[in-house]
Amino acid sequence: MFIREPAVAGTFYSYDAKELNSTIKRFIDNTDDLAIKGNIKGLICPHAGYDFSGQTAAYAYRQIEGKIYKTVVVMGPSHHAYFNGISIQPEGYFRTPLGNVEIDKEFVKRLYEKINFAGYIEKVDIPEHSVEVQIPFLQYILGDFKLVPIIIGNQSMNIVSELASALISLADDDLLFVASSDLYHGNDYDECKRKVDSAVELIKNFDAKGFHMMATKEGDVACGYGPITTVMLICKGLGATNILNTGVTNSSDVTGAKATGRYVVGYSSFVMYKEIDSASKTQKDSGKTETEKEKDKRKTLTKEEKETLLTIARKSIENASKGQLLPQVKTELPILKEKKGAFVTIEKHGHLRGCIGYIYPVKPLYETINEMARQAAIGDPRFPPLKENELDEIKIEISVLSPLKRIKEIKEITVGKHGLYIIKGAYSGLLLPQVATEYRWDEKTFLEEVSMKAGLPPYAWKDAELYIFEAEVFGEE
Repeated sequence: MFIREPAVAGTFYSYDAKELNSTIKRFIDNTDDLAIKGNIKGLICPHAGYDFSGQTAAYAYRQIEGKIYKTVVVMGPSHHAYFNGISIQPEGYFRTPLGNVEIDKEFVKRLYEKINFAGYIEKVDIPEHSVEVQIPFLQYILGDFKLVPIIIGNQSMNIVSELASALISLADDDLLFVASSDLYHGNDYDECKRKVDSAVELIKNFDAKGFHMMATKEGDVACGYGPITTVMLICKGLGATNILNTGVTNSSDVTGAKATGRYVVGYSSFVMYKEIDSASKTQKDSGKTETEKEKDKRKTLTKEEKETLLTIARKSIENASKGQLLPQVKTELPILKEKKGAFVTIEKHGHLRGCIGYIYPVKPLYETINEMARQAAIGDPRFPPLKENELDEIKIEISVLSPLKRIKEIKEITVGKHGLYIIKGAYSGLLLPQVATEYRWDEKTFLEEVSMKAGLPPYAWKDAELYIFEAEVFGEE
C-alpha cells in the first residue's frame, strides 16, 4: 500500500509529533469560535511555514472544530513543475507526524471517471507542500476523516471550472473543500498590501471569476489562484451564500522584519458556508430584551473600553520598542471581541511617528489594536523603528472604523466626518477623517490627497472606486 511521506516536516512545521500538536494547539487557542450559523462548505487557508502563516490558517480551522466530515478535498498548486491537468494520489495513505490519513479511493475513482485531465504524477506530488501543510491542522481539528489530495498544474479557468463542476456532482454534506494558497509574492511591501486588499475584497464578494481574472492578469496575486477559484465555485454551486474573511496578514508583519526590497508574502483565510434558515434567526432576535437591543445598536465605546484598548496599544508598543514579542492579550468586554477595522496612530511632539491599521473587520478589535500598535511602532516604512527611549515622548491615538460604503457621487462626502478609501486597479489608499480636519482640506483637496496616497495622480479619483467611512477617534491625554 502506497504511503506518501511528508516532504516538509522539519522545515515548514515540526517533525516531532508532540511539538507539532502543541504548536497547532497554541494557534487554535489563540482564536475565537465565531459561532457561524450555517453549514460550512469550504475553507481557504495559507500554506507557508507555520511560523509565518499558521496563525492565519488557524482562524479558519477553528470554525470547523466539533464538526464531522467524512472526506476532505484539499487542493493546492504545484510549486515545482508545471503540467496540464491535476494530480491526485489514488489510494493508500498520506502521512504526517500526527499519523496516517487514508485516501478516499472510491471518491477519487469516481472523480477520475468524471474528468479526463486527472491522474497521478508522483514526481509532482512527492516534493509538494501546498496540500501537505493543511493536513496536520485537519488531523488536529477533525480527528478521523478520509482525504482527497489534489494538486492543480494548469490553473486556467477552463480547468478549474470543469473540476468544480465534477466535484459539485459528487459532493454531499459529508464533504469539506479546502483551497491551499498564499497571496502576493514579491519584493514590495506596499504593493503586497494593495494587492492582498484587492484580492481579499474580490473573495469576500464571492467573485470567483473576478478574482481569477485579476490573478491571471497580474501574476503575483496568489500562487494557488486555481484552487481558490475552484473552491469558491464549488461552494457557490452547493448553495453557500456567505464567505467570511477570518484573517489577513503578511510575512513582514508577522516577523516584524520589513525593509525596502525585502521579499514579502501575503496570507489570508476564509470560511464559506450556507446560512441556516433566517426564520429561526429572526425569532431569536425578536426575543431580545430592550436592553439587549439597545446594546446591539450602540456604536460608541465606553470609557472603560477605550482605556482597555489604549492600555493594550501602549503595552504592544513598549514590547516592540524593546525587541520583545507581541503581548498575549485577552478581554471580557464583548464589544472588543467584535471584528472591526481600526488604525493605531503614534505621535511624537505633535508630529506623526507611525500609523498602520486594518481597513476591513478581519479580527476582533482588541487583537487588531494589539497587532497594529506593534506595526505602527516598528513596521511603518516611513519611519525608523521606535526606540525604547522614545516611549515617554509619544502619544497614542486609536481610530475604530465603521464599515466601508461605496459612493457614486462626491456630494456624499462630508469632510471632517468621513474618511476616504480609493481603489483603482492594483492601487489603493486610505486617509482617516481627522487628517482632513487637521490640515483644513476642502473636499477637492481631500480627494486629491487620497489619490496621491494611493500612488496615483491627484485627479485619479474621478474614475476610481471611492468609499467613505466614519471613525471613532480617541487617544492618550
